[in-house]
Order: sequence, then C-alpha cells, then structure tokens
Amino acid sequence: KTATFRQMAAEGAEMPMVSPPCAPRPSRAFVHSQRSKKAATGGPPPPFDPHSRGGPGSIGLALKGGGNHATVAAFGVLRGFEAQQLQDGKSPLDVLDYIASNSGGGWSSLPFMFAGFNRDAKAAAAQHTAKTVLLDIQLDGGRPTAQPYPSSITQAELDTLPLTSLGSTMTNNPGWDVLCPAIASTCFNPLVEPHRIWARYIYQSYFKPLGIPRGKYFTSCEAEADEIVKTHPLLTKRDFIWPRGGPIPIAHFALIAPSSAFVDFTNRAIKTGDYLWDHNVPTRAGFKGGFLEPGDDPIGLVVAARDSADGGGGVTTVPYSASTTQVGSGYEWQRQAGEEYVMLPRSRCPPAPPLTFPIRHVPPYAWVPPGPRCRGQYGRFSVELAAAASSMALEPAVGSGTGCLRRCMQAWLKTLALQFKADTTPRPPPAADPTFRDLEFGDGGTNDAHAILPLIQQQVENIISVMNPDPAKGYVPSSQAELVTCDGVTRYADIYHYSMSGTEPPGDSPDSRLDRWILAFGPPFASLFGWMSMEVKKDNEPGSIRNASQPLNAVFRHGRSRLLELMLSLNKLFLAGLPLVYTLRELEVLQNPFWGTTPYTCHLTVICYYLPDTFGQQVGGSTKNSVHFVPGPQGLPNSGRFASPYQHVPELKIAMENTRQKCIDWKRLHPYLDVSGYSPGQINLTAYLGTWMIDQAWDGLNVEGEQIFGGFAQMFQLKCSDDERRDFHRRG
Repeated sequence: KTATFRQMAAEGAEMPMVSPPCAPRPSRAFVHSQRSKKAATGGPPPPFDPHSRGGPGSIGLALKGGGNHATVAAFGVLRGFEAQQLQDGKSPLDVLDYIASNSGGGWSSLPFMFAGFNRDAKAAAAQHTAKTVLLDIQLDGGRPTAQPYPSSITQAELDTLPLTSLGSTMTNNPGWDVLCPAIASTCFNPLVEPHRIWARYIYQSYFKPLGIPRGKYFTSCEAEADEIVKTHPLLTKRDFIWPRGGPIPIAHFALIAPSSAFVDFTNRAIKTGDYLWDHNVPTRAGFKGGFLEPGDDPIGLVVAARDSADGGGGVTTVPYSASTTQVGSGYEWQRQAGEEYVMLPRSRCPPAPPLTFPIRHVPPYAWVPPGPRCRGQYGRFSVELAAAASSMALEPAVGSGTGCLRRCMQAWLKTLALQFKADTTPRPPPAADPTFRDLEFGDGGTNDAHAILPLIQQQVENIISVMNPDPAKGYVPSSQAELVTCDGVTRYADIYHYSMSGTEPPGDSPDSRLDRWILAFGPPFASLFGWMSMEVKKDNEPGSIRNASQPLNAVFRHGRSRLLELMLSLNKLFLAGLPLVYTLRELEVLQNPFWGTTPYTCHLTVICYYLPDTFGQQVGGSTKNSVHFVPGPQGLPNSGRFASPYQHVPELKIAMENTRQKCIDWKRLHPYLDVSGYSPGQINLTAYLGTWMIDQAWDGLNVEGEQIFGGFAQMFQLKCSDDERRDFHRRG
C-alpha cells in the first residue's frame, strides 16, 4: 500500500515543508474605487462572493472534469506553471487568484492546495508540503525544472513516481479497501446507509496519501480560523485546516434534488431540458440542433424553463460552488426584490416541502450542521466531501429500464448517491432559525464540466481553461462515430478530420464545418456560447438532450463567431504541430440568472491536450527511454500515437469506462473498482507533455510569422504590476 506522509513522519523520514507564500492581490482601496465607479455609472453589482478577488487583472485556472484522465492533465498543467518563474522569483501558481475545478480536475487541485497540512507547535503558521515536492520538480541551479525537453526524458524518470508526488495518488486503487467494509456495514448495520462510499473512496485515493486530515472544516487562512473560534466557543482551531497561500480553490458541484423527492425531480429535469430543446433549437436538413434562439437572451431561457407548464415545471440540476470563503448558488440571483423561485415536489407520499430560491450563502463550516456521522450523514463539510460532491460518479441514471425494474434501479442507485443535510435558508434570511434539508448532490458536470462558470461568477478577467477531450461518440451521429474515436479515445486529429471530411451534418461551408467541429470538440463547452447538441431525427421524433441544464449555460455573446474564431486558430496551431493554446479576447459576458452572472468582459484562454508529432518523435526517437512513436496515416498530420503501453497518452481512457458495452461485467468486477488504473509511465508521460506545452507557449506561439497566442508570460507579468493592471477595464 502507498505510504502516507503520516507514516513517513512516524518513521522519521524527512518531509520538506515551507510556509505558505503570500500572493499579491489588489488593495482594498483599489477594489473599492473600481466598484464605486461601476455603481456610480449604473453598472452591475459586484460578484456574489463579498471576498471575491475577481476584477481587473485577476487570473483563474479552470480544471475540467473527466475522471482520472482529467486528474493527470491537471497535474501536468500545474507542474508546467510551477516550473516557470516570474521576474520577482515567484511562480505563476503563487499569483493565481483562483483554481476552480470539477470532478477529476479537483482530484488534483484540492489535494494540491491542502497537501501535507501540518501544525507545528514551533511555527506561527501551518506548514504545507513544498509545491516542488508535490509536483516532482527538481531545482537546477536554483531554478525549478520539470523536464520540458522531450528528447531528455529517460526511462527511469518515466517509471518513477515518488510517494510524495501528487501524481502517485493517481496510481492508487483502494476499491476493495472501501467497498468491502461499506457493503458489510450496509448489510449488518441497517442504521448505516451507503451514502458515504464515494466520499470514503475519494479520501482514501487522493487525500489520505498526502497527509490531509479527514473530517476537518476548511477556511481561507489561519487568521480566519482564529476569528471563527472566537465567536464559536464549541469549535477549536484543531477543527480547521486551510490551504497553502496563493489561489482560492473552488469546487463545483450540482444539487440534484431534495432527497425525499429524488425520483420526481430527476424525471422532471429531463422534461425541462426537452421543453427548451423543442422551443428554442432550430431544425434544418433533418437535424435538430445548433445555437439557441435567441442565443443572446439567457434571461428569457431561464424564465421559459421556470414557467414551462408542459415541461418539468422549471426543475433542473442547480449549480453550487464551494470555496474557502463560502458555499452557495447564484441561482435566481437577479430576480426582483420580493420574488422567489419554488421547486415544489409533486410526490404524493410522503409530501415534501418546497425548496425555495434564492438561498443564502454561508461559510463552509456553517453549511452542514454538526452532528454524529450516522445513517450516511456527515457531521462536517470537509474538503474531501467537497471533492466527492463535485465528482459523484455513481449519480443515478434516470430513464433506464421500464416499470418495476426502472423503479427498483432508481431506488437502489439513490442509496449510493451523495446525500447530506445542508443549509437551505432563503435569501434574505428570515428572522427564524436556519433551515436545513437533506439534499442529494451530483457531479458538477451536469451543469458545467469545465468549471469555467464559477470563475465567471467571480468576474475573473483572465480565465485559463484546461481541455482534455472526452470520447466524442456520444455527441456525433452514430454513422460518424468511427471517425471521431480511436480505441475509445478522441484525439484532436480526429476532431479536425471529422470537421473537414465528415458528412453529417452535411455541407462544406464554414458553418457546417463548425457544427461538426463542435460535436467532436464538445457540446458542453459550446453550451457556454449558446449551443445545444445536435441529434438526428428518428421516426420524426426528436431525442432528449444529454444534460438537462446545459441550455441554461449561455453566458457569452456572439457565440457562433467566437467559436469559429477558436476553431480556425486551433486548426492553424494543429497543422503547425504546436501546442493548442489560444485566447478568446474581449468575450462579452451576459447576465444569466441561472448562474448569477453579471455583464463584464473577460479573456478565455483554452489549453487543449493533444499529442503533436514534434513531441512524439523527440520522445520516441531518444535512446534514453523505451518509448516508441508510430506516425499517423499519410495526409493526416499530427495524428501519430505512442506504441503500447503508452498508446492512450495523453487522452488516457477513463478507467471505469466499459469498453465492452455491457451494463456490468460481473466476471471482471475488480477492474471497475480501479478508478485510476494508470501506470507511473502513463502518468509521467502525460504530465511531461503538459509541462512541455506550457513551456512552448510561455512566450507566445507563432505560425508563419503570425502571432496566434500572445503567451502566458505577458498575462502573469501584467498580473504582478499594479500600474498595468489598472489599464484593464471591464465593460458594463
């Protein structure tokens, strides 16, 4: 079993610790002056988090979900940024304002922020494991390095993952360690429900090996913990942990329903999505799909969903975000004073009280009431519980089966979903005591798989989004599925080939190519620009959309033209064999009451994980390792692959995915308990690629003399300069 930091300490092993660095942030006077100017001109109100670091010059990193292949991608990008140095000696991670994550992305970011938390009686502050140790970075003459040169990668470096490395958690397989006691407790102790199985799995896999205490409240810093303890005599400082200095971590997850009305709510959520599909998505040439009409009016879409009498009554999964400062949802933030939105269950037995929005925002320690950990309940909202809520892979599959079988499957799956009691006090709060309800939470990907929108809520100006492509066969027409998948993964070469040569949807115009590109690149990302996925009509009956709430994600104006710009720019970089990094500048954010966003202007930088032939040939052509690179078909550039066992790098198939297309293969149950399932070589090679991409794009990317990407160096150096930061202006 993997040794933990606690075990290493018991054995007397040396653990490098550093004090949390103090990251620069805008002064209070500057933030106040900017908000005063906006208020004087009738601009939008500040973000819903009163502690927000958003605004001019702010930078946030958004880590996409997608199981452990997203975890490895996040590991590579974090390593790549830490390996760079700014002019003042800090790393880019020191000056980030936020790291937002969903699902697998949070399995890297949250442990990274809290790893090795230790209270040293001789120190004034808590100690955390050094970032260079966590990210497996060596110091070369005082300068950090994470081996960005492909030809220098040795086989020993590929095969080695120190136990102190964040990457080592991705090789863990505590499946039986978690499942067996969970089943035993469920069978022999009926008072204990299995709601905590997934949270236990997440802790055992990603938090425990890095020495992160279990079941602790989390705050933004030690000073905040001191203030909380002063006003809450039942709490002590040892009840809290806090992250290393630098960015504020945000975990994005989704409220599925009140647990007492679970089946009713989840079925109605599908109907709400279908209603918006039927009334707002165009039909053309036998296909239904494309950009919403009107794409620049998310307010109208939210109102239509809320008031749909023939749909689901507006019921849908509700986005939640948890940071070290507060937990809450922006849902219905823009409603008029005195108005409220009520999610009224239709269940008859037992009757359930309505769930009323907007709901107030509270600090993490106050969101879940303290209590005994029994009947699947959680006495504290800890950081591992936030990660589990953000990545609930066992969320119920509504719509499978019919009749009694369907009801039984739903009831069984319901017992596995993550449930706990949480604060649902309306905003503004009444004079009565806080209201707590048993709620059911699921993967944040049901709303925003890319964790971009939580940063939009905070009005972050510079957003860096890490994109690791998911298998595209679930979005493209079935006749085109083989064009976009290769042994269960989708490469950017497949995306490019399908957009240029696919036949469904038909056409050779730029708009038709863009439609095909979006289907393969990812409709969930395009939904931020007002896109709804495209499906072929079958027997003149339109199909239902995959995620019911995606129609409500539209936050960017001029969606088609901006996505066309992104496609053309990434294609240029792809053909040149360069990293796929591009910034959509001056994106206009729309007011969206579903997310609580207000109008402003941001810059969205997309990092798309793919394997350029340049990197593959240098690694595979080196005599220092045993990696072999196989070039792609002639005429299809940058489509080569590594030979086994690295053939799935960097996309890395999700280990839980059943490639045999069966519900459950009982004879091979054990592999399904191995959520990670990657070798050290696969993890390291994928991470080296991410580090190489950041290094290559640091000073910018040019194709035939044309600058495509301005570089990360410019973005971060401006962040460090107060004078230049003031040159950025938000648009009201």
